[in-house]
Amino acid sequence: MMEKELISKMKLPKLITFSIALFASCICNAEQDAKLDMLLSLVKPTVLKLQIAPTRSEPVIYELTRGTNPELKITRYEGLGGYEWGEIEKEYTVVITVGENKKILSLLDQALDLPLRDKTMGKDGSIWILESRLYGYAKISIWSPEHKTASRGYTSLVSLESYLSSLNSKYETK
Repeated sequence: MMEKELISKMKLPKLITFSIALFASCICNAEQDAKLDMLLSLVKPTVLKLQIAPTRSEPVIYELTRGTNPELKITRYEGLGGYEWGEIEKEYTVVITVGENKKILSLLDQALDLPLRDKTMGKDGSIWILESRLYGYAKISIWSPEHKTASRGYTSLVSLESYLSSLNSKYETK
């Protein structure tokens, strides 16, 4: 009997979190933005996750959460990309400014106009994995978007990564 009670209590927070997220996702009215931000700040959903795995340098993951105090989580690994990410070298989360958040979301919005039929491949290079919940859920893996960037249609994605990298540099030194 005690085990059943314990299990049901453990599931309750997940059920509450799911219910809040579901309710928040249903609010589409611009007048409800303040309420939506409050609800989203309770569950901190990730709106952006960008994984960069270069062949011969450290992989990095950028994760942006929504809410009244948007946060950018940066995780840098010690490995050499590819299949050898290694251990986490540095991981930190920073509360970003409203302006930084707006710029990231604007760049993400532009970056989501991705070419889905890119046939460029190579034997070596980086892999970028972009996940977004800006409009719904989307996930795509891209081979070396910095290779022939403009002709392949990845200028906005590379600009997003460049901006995230500049924030990484800004906050890493603090």
